[in-house]
Amino acid sequence: QRGGGGRVEWPPDAGRHPGQREVEVRHVREALCQGRPHRTSDVFVFGPATAFRAQVRLAARGGISRAVAAFTASRNTVERPLKVRFCVELFCGSARWSKAVGRRGYYCVAIDMRFGGEHDLTGRELQQRIYGWVQAAWVIAVLAGFPCTSFSRARNMPGGPPALRTSEHLTGLPGLRAADQAKVDMGNSLLRWVLRLARACLVNGTVCILENPWTSWAWKMPGMVRLLADKRMSLTRSDFCCWGTPWRKATGFATCNMPTHGFARCCRGRKVCDNTGKPHVVLKGQNDQGVFWTLIAEPYPELLCRALARGVDHGHCDLQSRPMARILGRSQ
Repeated sequence: QRGGGGRVEWPPDAGRHPGQREVEVRHVREALCQGRPHRTSDVFVFGPATAFRAQVRLAARGGISRAVAAFTASRNTVERPLKVRFCVELFCGSARWSKAVGRRGYYCVAIDMRFGGEHDLTGRELQQRIYGWVQAAWVIAVLAGFPCTSFSRARNMPGGPPALRTSEHLTGLPGLRAADQAKVDMGNSLLRWVLRLARACLVNGTVCILENPWTSWAWKMPGMVRLLADKRMSLTRSDFCCWGTPWRKATGFATCNMPTHGFARCCRGRKVCDNTGKPHVVLKGQNDQGVFWTLIAEPYPELLCRALARGVDHGHCDLQSRPMARILGRSQ
């Protein structure tokens, strides 16, 4: 085990290495692009394919709490001599980041409504539980790609759905319809909780990543502006086309306790990609199969997930080495 955290070195007798796993089969990818669930509801724990992961997945059938209890219960075994810390991906969708982190030797709990009603992150009980995990220093890293439904600036463009926010009314336009007001209220509530979680990560030395479209109103919200004013926070742009997708999709990542140079990539071309020389696919309307392009482009590119996972690895190792550096500094 590395640094007392959740990374586990791959034992020679544990079977196939995660890096040697076969690529997802075609029907799984098609189901993912069409927004359909593609795994059973109990498989939301990722990591090295060891006996311990099997135990946690077995416990996970009883819910998120039992899965986390399996991580935090101390057992004196060769594979797990101490309590094991883990990563958390919120609003995970395809859970590609969870799998990428798992391939680097960390365990990860993916939380999303696709896994069942217990994963409803709008619920106060689950929010408090996750906040408690961070406060208890059980969590190595958090990725929160919170919903951008009410923060999208596409609503402010002519011909689109009605606008919900403007620069003068960031918390919501007055006089909205009941359904639109509910979207705004939900977006504001989730953002407040995510910001509270990020501040807890700053205090407890936990790697944190907040994700939303680069043009999202979320980056202009007062609470987000105050958080980003902290020198320990960074806001980085990464365009999906730089990671192999035909669409540009400029995305922002607010991070703390991790390096950002590994995933900071921007495409200088607006209509034509400067990486491939081909026109960007516009995320508007539907494809030939009737699937919305925005839904198809929702998952993070796999190469980007790997870059983010490397950043988490480097950030975690740096955090683990700081106490020793302070000790050595005092002894000199």
